Amino acid sequence: SDLTRSFTLFDLATPTHNNDFHIFKMNARDEINVDVRNVVLNFKGQDYQINTWQSICGTWDAASGLVQLWVDGKPSSMKFATNSHIHGIMLIVLGQDQDSYGGSFDKARSFVGMISDMHMWDYVLSPIYIYRYSQKFTFPGGNVLNWNSIDFHITDRVLIQEEQHL
Repeated sequence: SDLTRSFTLFDLATPTHNNDFHIFKMNARDEINVDVRNVVLNFKGQDYQINTWQSICGTWDAASGLVQLWVDGKPSSMKFATNSHIHGIMLIVLGQDQDSYGGSFDKARSFVGMISDMHMWDYVLSPIYIYRYSQKFTFPGGNVLNWNSIDFHITDRVLIQEEQHL
């Protein structure tokens, strides 16, 4: 993407928490927020680049409450959010923030760009698997969401195409 404004990459909402797990790129080039159960954690000093394919991974260990952000296989510091668990029916939206469960979308904070290979696990991956994923090596596909088996619901102007290799 060439966006320099704030936008959402990933949003998981439940009826009780509109940001149960949310990855939000801030206006500042080096800041990305990870929200867990509506607790906002700001990660500064990230090497986010416009118009560049990047791997962005947010991890949360529900047992310990620790959250970490990984950009291109490089970890941030760990921060504490909450050691509770996600309950209820999950709605996941890529590229748009759910300000309420399944709705209240704000076009001004939507993602415009390309997203690929989004996976989600119900456990925290080891650092080596996160690095392997970021480098496009072999890694275990998501056991909650797997990019290769997602049933997409397309709204408005969305194009799904095969990844282009140079």
